[in-house]
Amino acid sequence: MCSSSNPAVIAVVKDARIVGQDYFNAMKTSAKVARHGITFAADAVGLCELLSQHPGADVRLFVDEMREIVQLARGDAKDTYGEFSAVRQTALQVCT
Repeated sequence: MCSSSNPAVIAVVKDARIVGQDYFNAMKTSAKVARHGITFAADAVGLCELLSQHPGADVRLFVDEMREIVQLARGDAKDTYGEFSAVRQTALQVCT
């Protein structure tokens, strides 16, 4: 806790804590996007293995799942970008 009773200092400390929490939340969303990437990569490897072992195999299920992962990742990536942009903007305001 801030030992100063200066209202301006207290306000800056409060804003800095909010920025820190927002940054933490943005990092969690970013990690979620990374997990989507790992899942997508694993599915791509599985698809390649399936096609190498069974060249005529029906790959619709793989492709459908990969398409769903891409859609989730896209939405989460947009959210992450927005969250980090908001953190940057707020941090700049706190610093000025």
